[in-house]
Amino acid sequence: MSSLCSYSSIWEKLKSAWQLQPYSNLLMNFHVACTRSNFNRFLAFYTILIFANAFLLHFSDWNLFYAKKTPRKYVGYHLGWGRLGNQLFHLITGYGIARTLHRTHYLPSGRAKNHVERYLIYIAKVFPRLRHTYVFADIGVAQTEVKFADRWNSYSNPLRLNNLTDQYLLLNNSFLQNRKYFEGYLRDIRSLLKFSEEVRKNGIEELRLLKNHTESMCVHVRMTDFIQWERASDMNSTVKAARSIAKKMNISHFMIFGDDKEFMANMSQAIVSGEWRDDAVIVSHYEESIDLFLASQICSSFLISAPTSTFGWWLAFFVSNQNAVYYLNGTHARGNLSLKKDMLLKSWRLYTD
Repeated sequence: MSSLCSYSSIWEKLKSAWQLQPYSNLLMNFHVACTRSNFNRFLAFYTILIFANAFLLHFSDWNLFYAKKTPRKYVGYHLGWGRLGNQLFHLITGYGIARTLHRTHYLPSGRAKNHVERYLIYIAKVFPRLRHTYVFADIGVAQTEVKFADRWNSYSNPLRLNNLTDQYLLLNNSFLQNRKYFEGYLRDIRSLLKFSEEVRKNGIEELRLLKNHTESMCVHVRMTDFIQWERASDMNSTVKAARSIAKKMNISHFMIFGDDKEFMANMSQAIVSGEWRDDAVIVSHYEESIDLFLASQICSSFLISAPTSTFGWWLAFFVSNQNAVYYLNGTHARGNLSLKKDMLLKSWRLYTD
């Protein structure tokens, strides 16, 4: 076989042909230089090339082509008015349900849309990877609303919806907090919730100022509107638990996160009383993204004092030692606001005396 008609030569010519116009000149040259059998071999390669090139030109976006053949299907649920913790739960729970059903998580329109969009902008700056897990519904799109979970903290198996063929399934819930919706995807979720470079940079700057608190007993308290629902943190039981866990784990520094600065300051004094130095406790004054980052870096153990608090939940989620996360009993809450164990991750422990 002449060198012009070897496989390597054909391959090099094929690569050149990809950019060559018109192709007929190349074909003519091969016809002159090659034997008929080798020319036929080249012609087969060349024909495949032409069809492949035509296909790519016509369907430059493979996803678009695929969508025409198999329309994408979506699942979502009503938007809610909650703060950062609630909005993170909405995205992660929606991601888990959608993945279970082999659908795409979508966000419908609704009264809370503007409120939610402001949080989505903030969340995208903190966790940029999360932005790729959901889409917005087109205005006026036909949605099929289906009854789903009875309560916000109960679990309903998404697979019971698997036989529904509607393109947009809208669950009749506005908030769902139960680990079972996404616990099978926790490894991927932790990857999705990787902090942005900006948050890491700002957080590391704060860490340098907290060098004596890099191994802390962390506590989250929730007051404000939780008081009227009898879900707020209790001073005495929280201080007692924090001190006990710290002694057990030989921790001598504390960090308190929360939404009531006066309550947190009083708690810091109660914790150190007669046991630790006055500067052993730091009360967080940071914004939420830095709180989450610091929890991932400095908390050797974590106590959720108001276990139905979603922000407390997410702080605990980022603690490096998930076997050192504790929560207080929340069964005293009013009505259907009480704690259910499967709202919390399996490795987290109920604090007992």
